[in-house]
Amino acid sequence: MFKLLFLKILYNLSDERVIQEAQVNMAYKYFLNLEPDDQLMYPSSLTKFRKLRLNQEEILEELLSEIVQQAIEKGLITSKSLILDATHTRSKHVTQTPLENLRQVSKYIRKQLYRYVPHVKEEVPKKLHSTASLEEEVAYTQELIVFRRST
Repeated sequence: MFKLLFLKILYNLSDERVIQEAQVNMAYKYFLNLEPDDQLMYPSSLTKFRKLRLNQEEILEELLSEIVQQAIEKGLITSKSLILDATHTRSKHVTQTPLENLRQVSKYIRKQLYRYVPHVKEEVPKKLHSTASLEEEVAYTQELIVFRRST
């Protein structure tokens, strides 16, 4: 499964597309240690594996870092520099504004309410528009906290 995820990331494919490619591409089959006539799993299995087993970005990053380290040790990567596509990588050094922090907190509170008290979904205060001011976001977050305590 991890090798399929590696191919998915390497070639920027969807779960469904990586399975389709692995069914017909002999290089993929060789990489996956499969026989030419072996069948692969359904794409939903790959999605479930990624979401349930690798649900934290750190795990996937650690696995990929380990692969790169092993490739360097075995001489497969000889370059002194490594170029990474960081399009979907969160930087640890980017600071969030207070408004972004509040939005993240309110989103977390809403998610937890929907998850643990699903019957109140219609009663939860509606999410603010993305153009809301800091003061509006503060008031909304306080409203969510009060609502959460009352449930």
